[in-house]
Amino acid sequence: TISHLIQGGDLTGSNFENPLNPDDFTEGVFDYIFLKKDYPSDCSITEETLKKMKDEFEFWYPVNLRTSGKDLVRNHLTMSLYNHASIWGAEKMPKSFFCNGHINVDRRKMSKHLGNFLTMEDCVKTYGADATRFAVADAGDSLDDANLEQSTANAAILKLYTFEEHMKETCDNLRKYRQGPPDGRFADRAFANEMNRLIKETERNFDKLMFKAGLKSCFFDLQLAEQWYRTTIGGDGYDMNAQLLIRFFEIQTLMLAPICPHFAENVW
Repeated sequence: TISHLIQGGDLTGSNFENPLNPDDFTEGVFDYIFLKKDYPSDCSITEETLKKMKDEFEFWYPVNLRTSGKDLVRNHLTMSLYNHASIWGAEKMPKSFFCNGHINVDRRKMSKHLGNFLTMEDCVKTYGADATRFAVADAGDSLDDANLEQSTANAAILKLYTFEEHMKETCDNLRKYRQGPPDGRFADRAFANEMNRLIKETERNFDKLMFKAGLKSCFFDLQLAEQWYRTTIGGDGYDMNAQLLIRFFEIQTLMLAPICPHFAENVW
């Protein structure tokens, strides 16, 4: 929270003209920043500078979320709770923790020896940012080891492209669809209700950081709902309600944005 200010505004520590020295940071200085104690009378750092650090700390603490691997539950994360309790008590205790498993690639442990080691840069160059995020979200929730399927990333490229083309084609021909508000027929009401249900379900999943479940509800299940609507209406599909279709596209785009933000921004 304050390291960039300690190092003269540079996180790398390469600001050699930084006027602050390690010896300046006495126990009284840290008590002022972290424990809301009075400005130390023998301090060689101006109160204005220390107040910036104090304000920065107060802005970021307590943290909303601490994430880590499942192997750190019994050490790092446990000690994090002890340290916060010892220094600040309940006031600055982290609001939540989230733990995840390790990463497999195509159901095998990721390693250079197996030749399946992937960096983020490799994935983005091969699949693009959003298809990579799609595959990572689909890799799994909970403490079980996540499984990144490269075929899922490949398939995501086609799925997103197909959805965009479907959206373009529908919007280009929107006047051919049934105009006006939904008229109360069963298919309209059922489709509208399913969209509302999936909004709530996706919200619950994302709030719990369950991104695989969230991807299922906001993308796969929502697309199945639109396909059911099209099949139930029957014929060439032009008897589907235009307003409901536009709402479907808007909901799909907005809910997909946390996982595929560049795609969502583009089609919006």
